[in-house]
Amino acid sequence: MNTLVRENRDGDRAQAEQVVAPSASVIEAADGYMLQVEMLGVNKQGLEVAVENNELVIVGRRSLPLWKGP
Repeated sequence: MNTLVRENRDGDRAQAEQVVAPSASVIEAADGYMLQVEMLGVNKQGLEVAVENNELVIVGRRSLPLWKGP
């Protein structure tokens, strides 16, 4: 998987957003195509699929527990 981290500034608080390009496979069937994308930790509620400018866009968001420190 390819990973890159973007840093966003929201007021005084800095947030890091992780962007991942997951592994994907396209499988041809008699009646169409099936796309399999590896998105570990993403459930149906965190998944968005859209077509924008003739491109398939898949976004997966997952929630991680907030770390409060020692």
